[in-house]
Amino acid sequence: MICVITISMLESLRFQQLLLFRYTCSEKELLGQCVPINSLRVSDSSWGTKIHATLFNGYIELWKNYLQQNKICYIINGRINSANPNFQSVHNELEIGFKESTLVEESNSHFSTIGFSNNFISFDEASKCTNGTIFDIVEILVDIKPSMGEGSKKRREIVLINEMVDRKTVTLWNDFSEINGQVLQKLIDEKPVVATCDIRKTSYRGNFSISTTYVSIMINPKFEKAVALQKWHDYKKAKNIDISSLPNIQLKNAREVKIEDMKDDSFDNKEDTYFKFNARIKDIMNKDEPWYSSCKKCYKKVDVINNITKCHRCGVENVDYQERYILKLEVFDKKERYYVTLFESTRYLLGCDVTTYIQSISQNKEESKFYRKLVLSLEKKFTFLVKIDSKNGGDRDGRRFIVEEI
Repeated sequence: MICVITISMLESLRFQQLLLFRYTCSEKELLGQCVPINSLRVSDSSWGTKIHATLFNGYIELWKNYLQQNKICYIINGRINSANPNFQSVHNELEIGFKESTLVEESNSHFSTIGFSNNFISFDEASKCTNGTIFDIVEILVDIKPSMGEGSKKRREIVLINEMVDRKTVTLWNDFSEINGQVLQKLIDEKPVVATCDIRKTSYRGNFSISTTYVSIMINPKFEKAVALQKWHDYKKAKNIDISSLPNIQLKNAREVKIEDMKDDSFDNKEDTYFKFNARIKDIMNKDEPWYSSCKKCYKKVDVINNITKCHRCGVENVDYQERYILKLEVFDKKERYYVTLFESTRYLLGCDVTTYIQSISQNKEESKFYRKLVLSLEKKFTFLVKIDSKNGGDRDGRRFIVEEI
């Protein structure tokens, strides 16, 4: 049996189309005898166009140079197995199996990806799905959070954005947080197009969120929707526009309140999580150094003494670290005053990332357009987006909030 596939990952392979053959012949003859995935049935159920194979141990090393993303390959002398009930699968009943006599050869044929591309939906479409729905999305990676938790509670959040400037967080769980998280961390500076397959919708207080199931992540794939998204990103880069600094659609849609209302015990935040309020900046409390040295693993502050770095959170020395934004502001609205903290959201105010900002003030900060923009923000009115829930509510009694966007 021979299978023709399009590869999206290595260790966990996912296919947009499966083609079966019984003997070796020319490629044209082979293609003429194709059997698509959606005609493979064990029961009378209808299926989609994806199936996967999981490679273990020596098979990964044996075929890693052949099974590459965006390639079309023949899998010769493979087999179709019943899906292992102990693991999640993209196909309810079937999966591809490799054996010792299995061969892999690259194909030179053209393979249409339009049908596959159309299976990827937008954030807006995903938000209208019912809880628990499994779907595929393709967006651009703009941020990745530190790993959190241990064991079965290990997780890591990535932030994706699309051409509608709709920004959403996807939670990677367990091994996916470690394996995929490390790969994406290395690519964050280039802001790659990321296609995530078989992720699940959940809902919390009226706001939909996304988390992984049996997930496959494709980086800079070449199907139609991904290519269009890359062209949009390239256009913005050509205009010197940092897409991670664009105002989020969440800022527009959030419920508007007054800051004095949020300290009231009767403040209603049962249905909503995100809120926005208008206030003026009264004081910039750390305008000379709005950043800190951050552990690359946990993002907590590290101490640098005599060129030796120590992260008290991780409990180790000589950790890798980088500079990250932290901007502390005092804001006011009529009679009320609050303290707000901006981390990565500082870039929305200054218009650049932290590395660019530090470089711009290295010679003479008074000549930096970003520093001048920061100083000139005093007494100006801004709209602040904050997230309030049981886990991330700031300190309302102490009149402190963490700002998601400005």
